[in-house]
Formats: sequence, C-alpha cells, structure tokens
Amino acid sequence: MVKGGFVGKILRVDLSRQKIWFEPLPEDPILRKFVGCWGLGLKLLYDMCPPGIHPLEPSNPLIFMTGPLTGIPGIPAANNTTLTTLNGDTGFTAGRSHTHGWFGPNLKFAGYDGIIITGASDEWVYLWINDGEVELRDSSKFLGKDTHETEDLVKQDVGEPKASVAAIGPAGENLCHGALIENDKNHSFSHSGVGRVMGSKKLKAIAVYGTGRVPVYDEEKLREVAKMWHENLFKSDVAKGLARGGIPRDEYNYAKSMSITSAKNFLEVSPPQWGVGMSKHKITPKPCFACPIACSYDIEIVEGPKKGYVATPAGGGENLEGAASIVGVYDSNWVFYLIDLCDRLGFESSTIGCTIALCIECYEKGLLKKEEIDGIE
Repeated sequence: MVKGGFVGKILRVDLSRQKIWFEPLPEDPILRKFVGCWGLGLKLLYDMCPPGIHPLEPSNPLIFMTGPLTGIPGIPAANNTTLTTLNGDTGFTAGRSHTHGWFGPNLKFAGYDGIIITGASDEWVYLWINDGEVELRDSSKFLGKDTHETEDLVKQDVGEPKASVAAIGPAGENLCHGALIENDKNHSFSHSGVGRVMGSKKLKAIAVYGTGRVPVYDEEKLREVAKMWHENLFKSDVAKGLARGGIPRDEYNYAKSMSITSAKNFLEVSPPQWGVGMSKHKITPKPCFACPIACSYDIEIVEGPKKGYVATPAGGGENLEGAASIVGVYDSNWVFYLIDLCDRLGFESSTIGCTIALCIECYEKGLLKKEEIDGIE
C-alpha cells in the first residue's frame, strides 16, 4: 500500500436509494499506476460506467477525486480536485473537469480521498459532509438560487461558515448545456457539462468541512522538496505575472500584445482599446489553500453603470476572451460583470460566449431569422 498522501477512503452515495457508505481506496498496482485526480477518476469511470448509457441517466457516476498532494500544507497549490463523468455536453465521451480553492483539501481533512455519486434523487437534495458524519438534506428551498446565493444559504443551513460548497445554479437545475459546478465562489468545475449531470441527479450542492490532516510518509523530505518547489516557482515569470490577482492585469494584456486574442467569433482580433484599463479596477486576491501565487481574485468595478459591483470571476484569462471579446464586448467595466453573471447562473462563460458569438454571426449572415431567436436583434 502507498504510504502517505492518501487517507484511504472513498465516500459512496447512491441518490436513488438515499444510501451512503464508504469503500477503501484502490490499492497497488492501481493506485501507483493511476495515482489520483484525473488518472484514478478516469480509471474508475471506465470500470463503473455501463456502455452505451446517456450522461443524464442515473447510472452515470459523478467521481470527485483528489490527489496525494491535495491538502498537504507547505506544498505550493496543493488543492486540486477533479471530476470525471460522462460528458454532459457531447453525450458520448468521457468528461473531466477540475477545480481549486478549498473543496479538495476539506474533503481530505474530512477523511475521504474522493466521492462517487450515482443514482438520481426523487426530490432535490444536497450532500453535507462534516468530518465522519455524512447526510443528505432537503435542498428544495434553494431552487432557483444562483451559485453564490446557494453557497451562502447552505453554509447557514449547516451552521459552518468555513465549509466549502460546490453548487449548481439555474443552468444546472434546468439541464442546460455548458452548465458548471461553482465552488468557493471563485472556482468551478467548468468543463464537460458537469453541472448538467449533477442537475439530472437533483443534487443542488455538496458541502464539506474537515478538521483532520493528510498523512505524510517522510515529513523531513517533504519539507526539503516543498522548499525547492517554492524557490523554483517564483523564478518563473508566469507565476510572478499571475501572482496577487495578476490575471486581468498581465495575462490578457500579454495575449493582446501578441495579437492572439480573438474577437467576433474568431473573425477578428481584439481592437487596441481591448485590455486597456484592466488594472484600474480594485483587485482583492483570494488565495486557494496552500498557494503562494494567489491568482484568484475578487474585482470591484470602479466606474460606469456597474460601479461598486464586486465580481468573483472563476477561471483564467481565457474567460476574459471567451465571455467578452469573442462577442464584441471590449469595455472592461462590463467584462468582469459578464463573467460573474455566467458563474452565478451556473454557466461556463467561454461556452456561453462562443455560442452567442456564433448566433450573432449567423444572424448577421441571414442564417438565423429574428423570429427564430425570440425577436432578439
């Protein structure tokens, strides 16, 4: 058995039967071969998923999986969690998505390396994991709430403000393509239509809080390696650029300077004014567990009709392009609002942006008629 890095248990939830139990983590050689996160998640998906099923069928599992470094203090950015399931958007491929923040570390602290959720509930529920205690609770009172509202309400409901909450918004509830699962407000499982799959199971949210620790095999060696990683990390210009909420300040402006940011459904590149003023807004870093970079951020819009609005955009610089310039929006006062609106509704912003951009081009070229899009021009 691999020593250290794993707590040794997977939480199993069958929503159809409202049953909760635990299974041991796979042992060697599977664990050494697939390690954790996407590797182990895809292996479990391959073993568990019946051939030929639709992603929205109850037998399609949601497999949340951490890695051996997740939740270990001192390791830079040791907070990753992945989700594997059949792709809710394509309908026929393996889907995978990942997130950062505090969800994975809290899951490990609660005593679990992962969660496997199967079945579908008859009524809307959410899952509450509080160290060794796990229960399904009614979530009907949260229906229609956006992801941020849901997180706040779930924390109030469980009475633990430090809990990490992963929730779907109206997009997931209504089984929309491009639906995501938002966690810790600034992060999300964004890709592969995972929010649509979660919505099909009538699972509104997962809340988790733990007080344990992740076992380590060799503490002294770990400190030595962690120190080396820290030193090398901040030799990187990329890490320096992303640090302290630097995504809007540096990443996009670099892409613009290289003329690689697309606009208007990839027909153009962004005009000169795009990217100007990204740094004028008030940025508050929101670091993930054990991460010295702190690229995640809240951003307060300082002027215009949305002045004072605080956005919590999940994701990286691709969202600045995928939700805004791709549809011809270049005013930074609106860019962050649009991304935040998508996150709150539970939509992956780049998916929505590209879809809208395609519709705009089709309308301009006469391929879509006004009456086909509810009279929108």
